[in-house]
Amino acid sequence: MARSIKKIEGDETVHYVSPRAKRGRAKAKIGVPMTAMIDVTFQLLIYFILTTTFRQTEGQIPGTLPSAGASGASTPEQLQSPIKILLHPTGIANDGVFYEIVGQNPRIESARELRDALAGCKQRGGVESPVIINARRDVRWKYVVEVFNQVVANEFKNIAFQNTT
Repeated sequence: MARSIKKIEGDETVHYVSPRAKRGRAKAKIGVPMTAMIDVTFQLLIYFILTTTFRQTEGQIPGTLPSAGASGASTPEQLQSPIKILLHPTGIANDGVFYEIVGQNPRIESARELRDALAGCKQRGGVESPVIINARRDVRWKYVVEVFNQVVANEFKNIAFQNTT
């Protein structure tokens, strides 16, 4: 039989409370402290709002399709020989690259040199010259995007991608 002890304030004697008397009492409800949880939630919300940086969406390549009334006939500008840019991987883990414009400079080491070489191509053939970016499968994507950025910076209109194994 379980015995419980009840103390009365100011009285030093110990009083007995029977189990039957204890059964009639309402049991204390155990609850989760919601105020503290809400405080922590708002602090986390404020933290993520303040530390978030918003950037433009990556991977968007501007492009246009021919209009519905465009004919399939080729114009003299479309018959120009394309500017073909080859990307060759370098380094142990293909973490580098050098560029080559077919029929011109044999080896271009940096994006700035590529931009200057493309400016020369633009002067010879104009911005309507087709540009083909040809990268091997083991070239890292960031270098392909860098070439695309340099071509767009030189205001070329016709850009295509080609993959070689």
